[in-house]
Amino acid sequence: MAPKKPPAPQSTQHDEQPVEGEEATNRLAEATPSSSASDMEHVCSILQSFIREQRAKDEHLRKEAAKNEQRWRTMQHQFGLLQAEVQRRDAERSQASGEQVEASELSQTQILRSTLTARGVQRRGTETPLLQQQFTSAMWPTPKMPVLKDSDDIEHYLTTFERMAQAAGWPVESWAIHLVPLLDGECGRLPGLPLYWPVKPTAVGRRGEVGAENLWERTEKGLGVDQGQYSCGYSYQGKSSITSPRSSSTDITVVTLPIPRISLRPIKEVAWGGKVDITCSVETQFTGGSFTLIQNSGSFRETKSGISVTFSLPKVDFVHEGSYYCQYQTRVSCRDFSSPQSSSVQFSVKVTLPAPSIFLCPTKEVIWGGKVDITCSVQTQLTGGSFTLIQNSGSFRETKSGTSVTFSLPKVDFVHEGSYYCQYQTRVSSRDFSSPRSSSVQFSVIVSLPTPSISLHPTKEVTWGEKVDITCSVETKFTGGSFTLIQNSGSFRETKSGTSVTFSLPKVDFVHEGSYYCQYQTSVSRRDFSSPHSRSVHFSAVVTLPTPSIFLSPTKEATWGEKVDITCSVETKFTGGTFTLMKHSGSYTEIKNGNSVTFSFPKVDFVHEGFYYCQYQTRVSGRDFSSPYSSSVNISVIVNLLEPKISLRHIGGWFYWGHEGPEVTRGQSFSIICSTKPQYPGGSFHLEFSGSRTRTQSAVDHSTTFFFPEADFVHQGNYSCVYEVTVSPHTFNSPTSELLAVSVKASLAPFIGSGVAAGLLLILVPIIIYFMNRCKEKTYQMAMMTDDGHCLDNVYGIYAMVNGDNEDVHMNAETAFTQTEEKDDGNCNNVYANTEKQ
Repeated sequence: MAPKKPPAPQSTQHDEQPVEGEEATNRLAEATPSSSASDMEHVCSILQSFIREQRAKDEHLRKEAAKNEQRWRTMQHQFGLLQAEVQRRDAERSQASGEQVEASELSQTQILRSTLTARGVQRRGTETPLLQQQFTSAMWPTPKMPVLKDSDDIEHYLTTFERMAQAAGWPVESWAIHLVPLLDGECGRLPGLPLYWPVKPTAVGRRGEVGAENLWERTEKGLGVDQGQYSCGYSYQGKSSITSPRSSSTDITVVTLPIPRISLRPIKEVAWGGKVDITCSVETQFTGGSFTLIQNSGSFRETKSGISVTFSLPKVDFVHEGSYYCQYQTRVSCRDFSSPQSSSVQFSVKVTLPAPSIFLCPTKEVIWGGKVDITCSVQTQLTGGSFTLIQNSGSFRETKSGTSVTFSLPKVDFVHEGSYYCQYQTRVSSRDFSSPRSSSVQFSVIVSLPTPSISLHPTKEVTWGEKVDITCSVETKFTGGSFTLIQNSGSFRETKSGTSVTFSLPKVDFVHEGSYYCQYQTSVSRRDFSSPHSRSVHFSAVVTLPTPSIFLSPTKEATWGEKVDITCSVETKFTGGTFTLMKHSGSYTEIKNGNSVTFSFPKVDFVHEGFYYCQYQTRVSGRDFSSPYSSSVNISVIVNLLEPKISLRHIGGWFYWGHEGPEVTRGQSFSIICSTKPQYPGGSFHLEFSGSRTRTQSAVDHSTTFFFPEADFVHQGNYSCVYEVTVSPHTFNSPTSELLAVSVKASLAPFIGSGVAAGLLLILVPIIIYFMNRCKEKTYQMAMMTDDGHCLDNVYGIYAMVNGDNEDVHMNAETAFTQTEEKDDGNCNNVYANTEKQ
């Protein structure tokens, strides 16, 4: 039967901690009523520290329990393998004994072995001595090692056993037989034990049953279908059939590692000193392993952890050349597994030297006796080399050290002519390397002659029949040469000796027109050399016409509809020509014959505005010639409008004109009249109020009236008129008229009514008083009045003060009159009134 799983480690401290916590809590509760605030804080800190320690202990116990659980499972698996090894040894010994072993003894032995297989190896001192007597009597002595206890570290114990077995020289196949007697306690009942050595299990199956041999072969192949749980049993067929119970089951985990992938960057060839990256990767569930990169034919070996790693060679040398492969290793259940080797990648190390650069100074052509510099340079990290300059078709060869050198030829001769190239050589790790050849530079040795100077007199244009001189000169030490004057587009060619010569054309004709250049030729060391062409000079044979004169009448500005005359004239001996009058911005052109002509515009319009110029043309010897353009005259068409007049008219026919202008009573209507003298038909008037246009009306007989039906204070301000007329799609405005300041005052009608009533009252009162007094004095009056008399009127009225106060005043009117005849009405003349405040 399967061995029982050992119980998880018991933690006595963990069980007792809650009790200690309750005691601490009880002590805290008892001390709380009588403790101060500081004591409470101290107790709380102690309790928090206790809780933290307890949590740490619990975490430690949890980790220990998990570790023991893992050990237990590992030992189960490994001890199962040990049982298989014991069974294999038992089967080999039984087959060697043959028929000499009695059936009863074989039966007893097989039953014992079956029991061991089913139950596991028991404690030391029971079945173990029998196994020793059966299988170890003719073998090596048992190592003297202590028995494995439950408290021992099994991994450390097995490592020690392995070292002792190796020291004793035991065959690997016998290690399991020596190890079984040393197991004790729970270890003796484990179905599996760590197996750190290769042991081929013994077959325990017969007649087609799945035995350990088949299991070994299938496991070695790493077939995933073999992964799972296995158990075994033994049976014997003799006089009686003996069958052992089934053993406990064991788990088989098949570790299959695929072939790793390997990649190289850069591929195939790597520059010396460059960097190489070799990446190894594998797709597997067994992570936590490492890769080893191995050089096939070298000593390089490097290991890195991970399932995808990159091995870098930062500075490649020749020792790194060759092929590389990688292998993945990992550890599963305390066993090491290695993947198959990957495919190989190979690279070679090379020293790549770029093609050097070569420069020639001066380029192409070199003056005889001058200096030539040829510079060779290369951009490479492999310094310490040298340059060799080689002449392609000559014997010149020179070497200089450095990555940028200059080869100089101080005095160039004709033997130095030809092409040159350079090559860079260097030594790297005791190997010589050469760069490709540079491009070639070529130069020729010449006698350099400067460009001649050329001058023309007169310049550019020559009057037909006059003389022309062309002078050529050169500054050089190579004298004894000659100049050749050549016409570019003609047949003229003339040569004269000297370094400064003058070629003359005494009577210029039209065939001489064109451009000319000169060239200097000389012979040096029996070689002919020619200077560059001089610049070209050009002249043309012309009939020179002066610039015409132009006059405008009237000048500057012309009134629309008036006549304008433009007169063109020229003073020249070439008569019989024509004048052309042209407009700058327009298509107007007019031609007239003569040396002095007048072009007229009878009624000028706006289309005639613009700038005009004229030109004189004539024909001489079958060629047409034109004078320069005359200066320009400008025709500007204007419309002059007179300043309009402005006036105000009151509807009642009259208005008061104050100090600042006319005054209009509020509520009354008034009109503002704008007019101008007749110049152009139609048009309109704009009425401007305080500087802005408010109303526009068409002009009727060159005037218009702006009507205001009811005056108000908003109408008070300055008014002016502007006359506008459109002539030939142009609009013109007259100057602004003079300002008309209009004032609006309040109406006096209410005040006048009150004043009239008061006045009537004042008049009636004195009259009544007068008639009453007359009635009283009738008896005293004389029948006949004298020639001189006085009439006294007493008027009682109201005196209005400036400050608005009303007071009673008496007006005494004294009238002096002279009566020439008898009158009954008592009228008085010459009234003088004095008013006194009472």
